[in-house]
Amino acid sequence: MSKRIKELEEMAEILSIALAREQSTVLYYTEIYQKATTERAQKMIWTLLEEEKGHVIKIRSHINEIQSIIEAERKKLK
Repeated sequence: MSKRIKELEEMAEILSIALAREQSTVLYYTEIYQKATTERAQKMIWTLLEEEKGHVIKIRSHINEIQSIIEAERKKLK
């Protein structure tokens, strides 16, 4: 395995850990949103929830991009 592939796999692994944490945070904010009793609290939590959802989307995109690069690198080695 090439050094570049190894580095890319490590990056993907790190991003996978970050993704799991962001997904956990989305669940947390979803739960507290449902428990919020005032409109003001719901709006604040909703804003945070949407930001976290955006993080999930970005991280998934980065992971997919890295996986595509890894596949291309592996094809070069064949």
